[in-house]
Amino acid sequence: SFLFGLKPSLQFYGPTGQGKHSMYLHNPVVHSPGHLYGLCIGGVADTSPRLHITPTFELCKAQSLDKAFEVGPLLSDHELYFDVDVIEIWAVNVSEEKYSEAVEKGKAQQEYHE
Repeated sequence: SFLFGLKPSLQFYGPTGQGKHSMYLHNPVVHSPGHLYGLCIGGVADTSPRLHITPTFELCKAQSLDKAFEVGPLLSDHELYFDVDVIEIWAVNVSEEKYSEAVEKGKAQQEYHE
């Protein structure tokens, strides 16, 4: 895995081989309170990821350093927070049956929270 920044110029941050917090997803339906919910990448602890995409895609956080990836800014001008406007997600080697099951589970979880 790797991280990258786009502004003001393209930057690539490869793995350091240190740190155990590479990538994890905490879901409020599955995980108990106290976890930082959303997609977390890198960081020094479960509560302090290098990159945090929140479940609402608002007030996401990008930090400049951690143990898992090379040091460098992900955002420009010392920015720390950002909102996600567009996201693209890919699933690889997933059968149509498994995909349909996952969609139904997602709908059931969404209805549970509404």
